Amino acid sequence: MPLLLRATLPLLQVLALSFYQRFAAHPEASDILSRDNGAAARALLGVILIDSVNLDPSAKKVCDGDIAAASALQLIAPEPGQAQLFAQLDDAKFDQTFWGSLNPAQCLRYDFKSFTTAGKSVGLSSVLCPFNMLMVKSNFVEEVEKYRGQFDLYGVLTMAKANDGTRARQVCLTSKHDSMAAEAAKFLAAYEGGFFQLEELKEVFVPSSVLAFDQKNTAPSRKQVVPACLKYFESLA
Repeated sequence: MPLLLRATLPLLQVLALSFYQRFAAHPEASDILSRDNGAAARALLGVILIDSVNLDPSAKKVCDGDIAAASALQLIAPEPGQAQLFAQLDDAKFDQTFWGSLNPAQCLRYDFKSFTTAGKSVGLSSVLCPFNMLMVKSNFVEEVEKYRGQFDLYGVLTMAKANDGTRARQVCLTSKHDSMAAEAAKFLAAYEGGFFQLEELKEVFVPSSVLAFDQKNTAPSRKQVVPACLKYFESLA
């Protein structure tokens, strides 16, 4: 996968379905999507598959619109098949050579989003490599400090894929307020009866300003972490 596509994949994931739904109504849509052996259709299909974890309902990221759009796009671009296309893109997404080539600033802004409620803000960077890989990058802590100063709570959510296909997640929290990271971590650990299954990392590579945890329940993503963080803020009101 080209470097530019991988670096902009999160944005494409957000736009792909909306773009297809609007574009499909155009009278020349079918012709344009079919050009170059269905290149445009294949590109749209790929990001829908990645965003929905290959249209898997158990991942709780797929909607009826995803399924309808994917079905239509597969008719235009049948090769490679759905399973093969998803596997190729998923491997590229987690390519550790790619993540190793990025500097800390690129890693943290790759898939960053911020949220606000009850007068408090949280920023969360999703990164597809383990925390210890980030820590060895020059100036990583300094880049974290930049985000830390902008939000009440800042977090790095990591996910990595092993050779056998299993996934591992970590949650790392810091705050410009003295005790907020520790209080938020305690709240997340107890959230919905221990939903995230957080186990604190006490490794030498974890800086003192950051609390890091293995997330043993690997199913929840940022889509579940965000509501938990916002509920923590609401509990302070």
